[in-house]
Amino acid sequence: MDRCHQAKTKGELETILNKLSLVGLSIKDIDTYGVIEDVAPNKMRVTEHRYGFCTDFPMILEMSDKRVISINALSFKDNYEGFSILVNPDFSEYKNHRDKKMNVAKYCKECLGKKIVYYKVTNYDKNLPNGIHDISPESAKELIIGLEDGTKMIFSHWLMAEYMDFDVELPEKMLRRNKTP
Repeated sequence: MDRCHQAKTKGELETILNKLSLVGLSIKDIDTYGVIEDVAPNKMRVTEHRYGFCTDFPMILEMSDKRVISINALSFKDNYEGFSILVNPDFSEYKNHRDKKMNVAKYCKECLGKKIVYYKVTNYDKNLPNGIHDISPESAKELIIGLEDGTKMIFSHWLMAEYMDFDVELPEKMLRRNKTP
């Protein structure tokens, strides 16, 4: 592993993303070794503009510059732990734990091969969830990665459940193209 980055606040996460220089790169492959929950069925991909799933392990992104980036929105029971980003992580011990029921790259095909054009970090502001420790208005809530065709990848916490939400939001033009008459 090259480097582990931890961020609890919006500012800390933005600083880490700036250092990683992801804008201009594309994602060649995407996966997780975690248990996947709440998967939106393929039918929803055509009719809805947002789909995704939850995982108890980071999303692993193989980038066009040959780096592997893992992103996790951490929480443990009722404790907010922020975001963890690893560069070139060693997940060799987890290879046998991979959820083989779902081909993440195929499911998230809209995220592959397109350049990253921006990222955005939101914070909780005044809408703090009740009963969560170590959370403040400056705590990072969502990491949104925008791709060149308008697709958005959204990483966020599923607080109290020890899972990360991963959502893909499709651009309007893609929705129109996928709708059936």
